[in-house]
Amino acid sequence: MSDAPLSEEQIAALLAGNAFDAAATDSAPAAGPAAPASPTVAPAGPAVEEVVFGELHPVDAPLESEADITLLLDVPLTITVELGQATMTIRELLELGQGAIKRLDRKAGQPVDVLVNGHRLARGEVVVLDEDFGIRVTDIVSKAQRVQSMGA
Repeated sequence: MSDAPLSEEQIAALLAGNAFDAAATDSAPAAGPAAPASPTVAPAGPAVEEVVFGELHPVDAPLESEADITLLLDVPLTITVELGQATMTIRELLELGQGAIKRLDRKAGQPVDVLVNGHRLARGEVVVLDEDFGIRVTDIVSKAQRVQSMGA
């Protein structure tokens, strides 16, 4: 195919989805009016080719009994112990002062939630160690529940 410009008829044939004879373009004289090309009908729609993928083979990686988690040991996590929750209006919040008491949705002695990065990981009970508070873990959330809470 030459680099000669296309005639108006050839452009119209291309826009209409018809192919034209490229040999006619190559043999056309450089000067003078171009002879109309004999358009041939192109197949309707795009050409579809079937793709064949190679077979996938299972990866035979050795499974270690203990995973090496040393890379994760220094990753910081936010641990929160939730004693309970309460809903307040802004007016009620602004009226709080020193010594104010707000009732929570849990009773004294009920387990508290231990949250790791906002996801419940365990439940426990509050203990006092010397003059500090602590948590005695009494229940760990199952693996299925942990995975489900991370997806939500």
